[in-house]
Amino acid sequence: MTGYFSKCVLLCFFVSTFANATALLGLDYILFTDKSTVETTTSATSAKSMYVFNIGFTINQKKSVYLGWSLYNVTSKDEVNEQKSNYSTQDMGPSLRYEFGRGGLYYINFIYGIRTTTNYDSGGTVEQWLGTNYLLQLGVSPEVAENFQVSFTFNYFSGSAAKKLVSDVQTSVSYSKAFMTPTVGFNYKW
Repeated sequence: MTGYFSKCVLLCFFVSTFANATALLGLDYILFTDKSTVETTTSATSAKSMYVFNIGFTINQKKSVYLGWSLYNVTSKDEVNEQKSNYSTQDMGPSLRYEFGRGGLYYINFIYGIRTTTNYDSGGTVEQWLGTNYLLQLGVSPEVAENFQVSFTFNYFSGSAAKKLVSDVQTSVSYSKAFMTPTVGFNYKW
């Protein structure tokens, strides 16, 4: 895990040094919780959270394209009448961010999760899903102080699994998970 990260950061650093680049550090987060009871027979709880940590360096003269590395986590916990369905994934991989509009107000960020850790628990044995995930972010980031931006982002996460691992037994599957949510965060550039 640290090998991928350190190599990507070093590569981005060397590329950005020659281009007189700008660096970006960003963090986005959201948490939703919900609990409902219908009469006395139905009880449901739900909690969904997401965080995204980005580091990147510009790779063009206009300083509008950032190449970097990202770490993100998506968690979804649902329980209805004590029957649970928990999904969590922590992914990291390369990211490509494009800023446009006046002063780079708007942005699109694509993250490809090449290093994924995905678990699914339905109340029995925890399954580990093996596959690839990606995250697409569309956002607006107005500057609130010099080099400091607040970000409001719409996130689309998609994960797919070709294999699952349960008690050291691997099985071929075709699973998928999609998750859409807004996040609030900040970006710091220097």
